[in-house]
Amino acid sequence: MKPSPVESKTTAPIELAEGLEGEALVADGLDQLNFAGEVFDRGKFRNGKTTINISKPGNVKFVTVDIEKKEVLIANRSFGFIDTLRYLHLNPGPHKHPTWIFSKAWGWVADGTVYIALFLTLSGIYMWTVLRAERKADILALGSGAVAFFVILYGLIAL
Repeated sequence: MKPSPVESKTTAPIELAEGLEGEALVADGLDQLNFAGEVFDRGKFRNGKTTINISKPGNVKFVTVDIEKKEVLIANRSFGFIDTLRYLHLNPGPHKHPTWIFSKAWGWVADGTVYIALFLTLSGIYMWTVLRAERKADILALGSGAVAFFVILYGLIAL
């Protein structure tokens, strides 16, 4: 059974600059709140309110700015370890352009890992075809790796 996220809500006053509208007004409000994370869905204004989603691994904030009342409602949702790993797996995706420095760094690490894995796979295939004398040891290593993988997988599923 998957644990549900921990949720909390708070309200805070905010000073909105005069003469700002739309995106500039939202940016000014976010600067005052000093939240760190990836900003998604800078919502459209409806009835003097807009909602902004700010995400980082393990945490999502839904910030609703009420211009007339000059206050923000912050709904904070904290996730567990598995959901945090899921977030890191999906972000930054191929169609997302990260704005938070840590999301950019995570993208570089993820890309580097993929390139290293591809290099090791291709060089391993090449070595397998060229070095025929080592194939018995390779089969033994491949078999023991497969057994270790299935033992770990069984251990994870059995929990």
